[in-house]
Amino acid sequence: MKLFIIGKGFDLKHGLKSTYEKFKKFVYKKNKKIYDDFYKKWHVILI
Repeated sequence: MKLFIIGKGFDLKHGLKSTYEKFKKFVYKKNKKIYDDFYKKWHVILI
């Protein structure tokens, strides 16, 4: 799997729902285990 991150607001300017918060919610809804592993065990926080 590849993850492409487009910065400088290009994605948001074109109406994509790709904020970090929306991504977190998407992962949580799709696979809670991945969410728990990544965000809780690795102590990922929003900055």
